[in-house]
Amino acid sequence: MYLKLVKVFFKENFSLKRLFGINLKNSKAKTIGLMVLMAYVLVVFLGGFGFMFFDLAKLLNESDQLGVVVSFAVTYTLGLSIMMALLRSSGYIFHYKDYDILAPLPLKGSTVLFAKLSVMLLMVYLTSTFFVIPIFAAYFFYNGLSFFGLLYAVIGFLLAPLIPIVVLSFVNLLITKITQRLPFAKLLNIVLMFALFIGIFAMSFTINESSVNPLNGQIDVISGFAKYYPLVRFFVEAVHETNHLSFLLYTGISLIIFYLYVVGIQRFVRKTNQSKQNAYINRNKKVTFQSNSIRKSLILKEFKTYFSIPIYVLNTGLGVVIIFALSVASLFFKSDIETVLVELTSMNMSLVPLLLVVFGFSITMTYTPSVSLSLEGKHFWILKSLPVDPFEVMLSKILFNVLLVVPVSVIGVLLLSYSLEFTAVEGLLLLLSIAAYSVLSSTLFSFVNLYFPKFEFNNEVEVIKQSIASFISVFGGFALLITLSFGYYWLNKVLTYEWCLLIIIGVMIGLNYLLFIVLKKAARKQFINF
Repeated sequence: MYLKLVKVFFKENFSLKRLFGINLKNSKAKTIGLMVLMAYVLVVFLGGFGFMFFDLAKLLNESDQLGVVVSFAVTYTLGLSIMMALLRSSGYIFHYKDYDILAPLPLKGSTVLFAKLSVMLLMVYLTSTFFVIPIFAAYFFYNGLSFFGLLYAVIGFLLAPLIPIVVLSFVNLLITKITQRLPFAKLLNIVLMFALFIGIFAMSFTINESSVNPLNGQIDVISGFAKYYPLVRFFVEAVHETNHLSFLLYTGISLIIFYLYVVGIQRFVRKTNQSKQNAYINRNKKVTFQSNSIRKSLILKEFKTYFSIPIYVLNTGLGVVIIFALSVASLFFKSDIETVLVELTSMNMSLVPLLLVVFGFSITMTYTPSVSLSLEGKHFWILKSLPVDPFEVMLSKILFNVLLVVPVSVIGVLLLSYSLEFTAVEGLLLLLSIAAYSVLSSTLFSFVNLYFPKFEFNNEVEVIKQSIASFISVFGGFALLITLSFGYYWLNKVLTYEWCLLIIIGVMIGLNYLLFIVLKKAARKQFINF
């Protein structure tokens, strides 16, 4: 029965039709286009990520520290598991959307719970694989392939998410319980979750006690984390040193804690799923209407939708928070900011391009145009029936994303320019690059959602986290950033970084102009087909 449940839950979340939002069999052109796009994304992402780790593994191998590469694999998996547990555990463990259907069935609660957890773990594995494959490929290339090394690497990877899910799911539930009965519950939930994210990021740097070697990038952070989380050390010893005792300790601790967790929370899961939240309506509240332009009204609608869905804000707003936190931190840690940037990016270059890599990464994480059209859901027909140009609808979703990113980025650039004493030219280049990249990425994200909408869903999480549009946008955004970075790298061989950035800004502006022309026709055509 367990396997049947896993199959049903997996199909419910990951069937091709649910992922793509359309039946690919009915559109060969879309199928071919999607395959080409995904191939490009995977090649660029895996190639760029693999290049960095092959280079890092080479340096570590020369200094007899190759085992550190293994710790990268497990630490990255832990990080993604923490994100998944914080964002998804409430809906997957403590508040089943399909509880009313499952409860009357002759199924053991432990079986249902374990099946739900298994599907949640599968999502972690699918995401983590894209990061782990290049890391292990680099490691085994220099270390040589061994039976036990490969076996322990695979098993260790599968066990890595267990403890983070145990710990962070309780944290998630605690935050929900604290905020749900308070005024502005959704806003408080968002603030507390972001505070937790920032705390985790801050801790990753405070545990680093050794000096940072710019050539080694994140090595000190990873090594510092291993000191406080011994399972990382057990994993490295098992894979790199073929230490069977370390493998048994790693496996035993992970499985025992996870088993006790599954057994211990069954009653609690049943209680939380049976509880019903009360809705309070203030009948004395006056409703006012204000006339606005079509574009402004559509943008305001996007803002209301955005802040009414906490999972939407948490998944797409983290990049904006990183920009703001980094900018404020630069005022207090002026002497350390460049070191932190090198550590974050594993790159050694001029400070302005280095900052743009961080800004670009953060902007890529703000991908609302790739899901905002899908979130119209069953109410899309209302939007479609209005006397509004489809291009205006798509443009409002692009501008909303730009408004999320650019104002905070302007504040960030001003603070960084003051703390790091940038010239007016450097500050202007930062602003122009950020604005052009924000518009370009937002426009490309809107194209993805336009051609791969997902209007049928049980909850918003399916659109925000599991749709093919969000997948392509996140990894495609990183691929775009990597592509522009390589362009800068080659231009910088013959030009100063100022001219390199001016050329790239010009290319992005030109691409934006062409994409808007295409979007105007494409939006009108696609809206007719929906």
